[in-house]
Amino acid sequence: MLRQDLYTQIEASKASQKDSGRDAEIDMKIQTANDRLKRELYEELSGKIATVMKVQSAQSSRGQSGLEHTVKPGETLSAIATAYNVKVSRIMDANGLKKDSILKVGQKLFIPE
Repeated sequence: MLRQDLYTQIEASKASQKDSGRDAEIDMKIQTANDRLKRELYEELSGKIATVMKVQSAQSSRGQSGLEHTVKPGETLSAIATAYNVKVSRIMDANGLKKDSILKVGQKLFIPE
């Protein structure tokens, strides 16, 4: 569920609380929506942290210098490699990618120099 949907549910629950005497039920709905939002944000943040750690680990383990690239919609590994004038295999090695790896929008890649 999108964050905006959860915020909308919370606000709708708060508004309906004013119109009804079922405070406990409304409080429960608000708490459920808040719990889902926290869980979603935690999962999103955990994924981002894991990606950053993977890139930093790849960089430091090889003692390489380079840049960080965030994958945009429609980008391919070969297009990224061409843009940075780096071989695809170097990017794959630096990021622990396999031939069948699928890039995700927003994914951080370490681009070795």
